[in-house]
Amino acid sequence: MNKKLIAFLSILSILVSFPLIQVHAAEGISQISVSTSIAKPKETVSINFTIDAPKNADQTYGIYVSLTGVKLGQSFGASSQLLQGNFGTGSWQANIMIPADAYSDSYRINFKGLGPGRPPNNLTPVSNVIPTISILGNSEPTQPQIQISRITTDKLTYSPGETVNINFESKIISGAVNSDTENPTILIKDTRSNLILRATPRSKESTAVGGYELGKWSAQYLLPMDILNTLAQVEVRFPGRNNITFGTEKGAVFQIQSLKAEVSISEIIFDKAVYAPGDKIKITFKTSASNILLSENTRPYLVLTDYEYSDLSSDIQAELLSGNLNSGTWIAVIDSQPFTALKDGDYLFAFYNRARNIQATGPVFKVRTPVKTQISCVKGKTTKKVSGINPKCPSGYKKVS
Repeated sequence: MNKKLIAFLSILSILVSFPLIQVHAAEGISQISVSTSIAKPKETVSINFTIDAPKNADQTYGIYVSLTGVKLGQSFGASSQLLQGNFGTGSWQANIMIPADAYSDSYRINFKGLGPGRPPNNLTPVSNVIPTISILGNSEPTQPQIQISRITTDKLTYSPGETVNINFESKIISGAVNSDTENPTILIKDTRSNLILRATPRSKESTAVGGYELGKWSAQYLLPMDILNTLAQVEVRFPGRNNITFGTEKGAVFQIQSLKAEVSISEIIFDKAVYAPGDKIKITFKTSASNILLSENTRPYLVLTDYEYSDLSSDIQAELLSGNLNSGTWIAVIDSQPFTALKDGDYLFAFYNRARNIQATGPVFKVRTPVKTQISCVKGKTTKKVSGINPKCPSGYKKVS
């Protein structure tokens, strides 16, 4: 037998002896398709998609698919059904009935995991190209233009746990109020951090009582108990040009006096100004206080947040590098979910402790997907194209301007 053929058969037998490795696509949602790109109210739109999450094959979960208007923010949806495969790798379909009151808009497709089982961690579409659906529905609602003025509080100084009595006036500049015109809502913000001091109970939104006809409004805002010394300001949000755009008017500034000794956060430094999705994030910062002992209750921790000050992560522990709580340098390193799946955007970290005498936010940091570029490199009469993130010419080649 030919020696080359014997060698080939030997190599082939070795390869066959290795176990086959099943290769999955990137975990997430893919192969998204819609039954129609244009729909009308009372019609049904079918959305098909595939989920690849082999780690969740033993789970029984659901997927809720919603359509959200890009301009007006109207949202509706339906639960999807597993058509083929299993909960690890399967094909799904959602049939969404367009409601009769749907507005004309371009609608994005969104996915949300449901129990009772554990849905996949990553329900982000694998492709950046996601179909949208245009709905030819009702005309955009016209909201009146409203002006807010004379925002006052009943006192200039409050203690944590007190009720702030707020009064203000409104005037309709154009348009007319109707049954869809919402009452103004009230927020109180810490002027140092711009954080909202959530009203108590925190599950309820503080809505003003009154009427647009008379233009007189009042509200009560129960301050939480865990506030530090600060200046606070009333903010009134009211309906604007459509049902999701709000005007904002800032009003009275008042003092909150607390007996809690504060731990101050300063000199917050990131190891980079811009991160790519999946990058490790390293932060150092300093604490200062007066005669406060370090304990599990006073130890600082971080929480990922955004401009809306929503909690986007669980507690992130910090380690003491030098000194103590009264004068110390700390470090936090983040390299796990949900940070590895952060989308492009601007984010912040909020600083807290269980004793609730730390309240601070760090500077904004950016997450941006690196963009590949192409350069031309020349060596004598030979030209090469090099692509990549921050591409460089091979040894001996020069970049062509």
